[in-house]
Amino acid sequence: MEYKTDPWVIVLTIIITALIVAGAFYIWQQDDRNLTPDPIENNEENTIDDVIPDDIDIQNE
Repeated sequence: MEYKTDPWVIVLTIIITALIVAGAFYIWQQDDRNLTPDPIENNEENTIDDVIPDDIDIQNE
């Protein structure tokens, strides 16, 4: 008695394995991003008045 595997099972196994490997490779390549924010330096020279011009009216709504 011979044991025969359906060819579609082999094809689907190869496709699913390739998709998992490709997805893992994609995530591995995208994982180079820095997940910690850069520290904000305390600089007393730059204040909010330097960022927002005087001609813009800021009101609390």
